[in-house]
Amino acid sequence: MSFTITYKTLCEITVLHSYFLNNGTDEFSSMTDAQKAKMLKNYKYKNYLEIIPSQATAKLLKNNHLVFIPLPNSIKIGVKVDPNNENATFANIALDTTLDFIIRIKDYLFENYTAITATSQQLFYISNAKPVDEPVSFKYIPLASEAVFIADDYKVTEVSKAKILASFEANEKTGIFGVVSLKMQADNSNLNLLSPLQEIIIPTPTFKIHFDNRKTFWKYIKTNSSFEVETTVEKPLTQNGFVEITPADFTTSPPEVNDFQYPNPSVNSIQKIATKVYSQIFI
Repeated sequence: MSFTITYKTLCEITVLHSYFLNNGTDEFSSMTDAQKAKMLKNYKYKNYLEIIPSQATAKLLKNNHLVFIPLPNSIKIGVKVDPNNENATFANIALDTTLDFIIRIKDYLFENYTAITATSQQLFYISNAKPVDEPVSFKYIPLASEAVFIADDYKVTEVSKAKILASFEANEKTGIFGVVSLKMQADNSNLNLLSPLQEIIIPTPTFKIHFDNRKTFWKYIKTNSSFEVETTVEKPLTQNGFVEITPADFTTSPPEVNDFQYPNPSVNSIQKIATKVYSQIFI
């Protein structure tokens, strides 16, 4: 007698960042499939983020025959299926089961190139179920098909933050940036992980965590000179490609403005003055 153990994908979460995936002013979301594949070739979300199951979730995964599978640009949750019915899970997974994943920042420059405000005292909460203390305007985890970025509106209130963090062990709270929380039965049926009959959903529920790249005013400064110009509008910070700058982009045009080249800035030099965020470039 022989038998086969089969796992299927319960859900997938793609993890994207426009700073790494845009090409100059060409946005990743507008690229062809071939262009996207090229940009994703050397992309790994692990270069800037750590996403891991909480200790409680690690136990839930094991007890329910679930597997956490990190990939270069996504996370998959695999589930062992019933050998007699591949649409049913092997374990009897309760519909109120919730999986929590802790997000930590690995790159100290992350906030420089990401379109979010300072986060040290706040918590991002990306979920398919609204915490009880959050307003009706609570933002749910986006589906992969949605053009939605993870921005400041994914931060929860201090009351919610305290309750969420209370469920984690003390060592898990260190350096925590956010939490991805997925409930088997979501507030909205299109965000469910399992059907009401506890069956695997086809096609696979696929969510998205997509951070936008920061835009800044670019300020060019000539050392040992009074020359200083800044762009009239914010320009995108990107790792790839080149954003062309011409004298027409500046608020003022000193006599020698045509005498210089205008490189793109590094993400190391970010400065906030009043309500504006600047990238400083010394030429």
